[in-house]
This record gives sequence, structure tokens and C-alpha cells, in this order.
Amino acid sequence: MFPPRSTAPRPAPKAKLKPAEGLARFVAGATTALAKLGFATDARAKSTWTRSLPNGVVHQISLNLGTREPRPNVAVGDPELMTLLSRATGMDEPLPTMGLEYLYFRGLVPGQPWNERGRASFNYEICHAECVDKSVVTFAREVARFAVPLFEQLGTLASLDDFFHRTKPYGPARKNWEMDREAASGPAGHFWRADRGLLLVTAVAAVARPKARKATFTDARQRAKQWQRRHIYGASKSLLAELDTLEATLGPAPRARLKLT
Repeated sequence: MFPPRSTAPRPAPKAKLKPAEGLARFVAGATTALAKLGFATDARAKSTWTRSLPNGVVHQISLNLGTREPRPNVAVGDPELMTLLSRATGMDEPLPTMGLEYLYFRGLVPGQPWNERGRASFNYEICHAECVDKSVVTFAREVARFAVPLFEQLGTLASLDDFFHRTKPYGPARKNWEMDREAASGPAGHFWRADRGLLLVTAVAAVARPKARKATFTDARQRAKQWQRRHIYGASKSLLAELDTLEATLGPAPRARLKLT
């Protein structure tokens, strides 16, 4: 015998938000939450927030909108360094971004070694109003837990150089995500745009360690040529010429204005 069918009315389905509506609601909530951490909306890019240190170093949080659920990206740089990249490429370059989840997998978030049980979501649902509100809370919590400690480690040119070129992570990485996973890409493999990442990490090293500038550019060119031979994503046809322009712009000696303290 089956139990009698309930005659109670079924609850009405929750109204689903259009993707643009869900994103707008999420961005509005994220803007309020990030303001408490010192980040303000970046007028030059959508879904992007930045804060600047007194020495000029810029910390940036943005949203990766390549899927239905936003994911957090981070970036760090300096106006002087970005001017170098813009001169090298002939375009007004944005800060190259890195996936926050990816850095966590690689053990590159200080104080947050990879933990299977304690991993964060890094994907934020925006399909319904209730989902968006919960996602904003999760996003703010994960920015404070993962992005802020990373940014606190990256406040000077020397610390940027150490971060991009360190051979050991800050803590254990996820299995199969050790530092040698992407030997062909090197530190440029941290970035979504590996070619722009290579230009940035090369500029950082060339300014931070001027005595090793020749070796820095030699390594960068070898890496770019290897990408082209192996048809690795990020090997743009103009990359070698851009490295040449970057080196010529820097010149043989460091420029005092680019020394951050």
C-alpha cells in the first residue's frame, strides 16, 4: 500500500535570475565586502577591485567570468612596471591575472597549505538571489583567507621577485601540482596569459636584480622559443620582439625610479 498523496500545495519555485542580473547583484555585494578590506572598484575594468600601497605596489582582485559561476583572480604589480609592459607591447596593458585557486593548489598562498578536507569552493553561484547572497559571504571570506595573506607577502619589488622566481612553495601543494609541474612555462605559468606573465616576471627580475639582467633576458628568450617550438599556449608571435623592446627600454643600467622600498 502506498501512502496517500499529499494534497498540500507545492511551494512555488524560486525565481531564477538572468546571468547579468545575478552577476550585477554579486558585484554589488562584493564591492561592499571588499571595501572593508581596503579595495575599491577599478574604473578601468569590469568586476575588478584594487588597492595601492604607499610605495606604488598595486593589489588587484577580479572575477574570472569564463564559466557560469564567477571565480576569483588576483594580480599584483606597480605602475612603473606596467608602463614597461605597455611600451613593450605597444598597448595599454592591464595587470596580468592569476587564478587564486590555482595559487592555492600550488602551495603559493602563505599560511594556507593545500588541504583536501579544508579546501575552499572558489566558484560562486549566482543563479538565484539566495545563492548570490551566500556566494558574496563565501567570496569575502575566501578573499580574506587566501588573497589577503598573499598580498601581505607581496609589498615590495624584492618580494615580487621572490614570489615569481622561488623554487619552493610556501607550503605543501596539491598532489601533482608541485613546482615543477609546468617547467616549460616557469613562473609565467602562474598567469592566465602566459605571454604577458613572462613579460611581467622578466621586468620584475630585470629591475630587482640589475646585475643579472642579461641572464634574465636570455632565459626569457629561451623560454619563449621553447613555447613556439612546442606550440605551447601563450607563445604569441610577437613575444620575442616584445622582449627585445622591453630590454631596450630598460637599458644597461637600472633606473632609480623603479626601485620600490
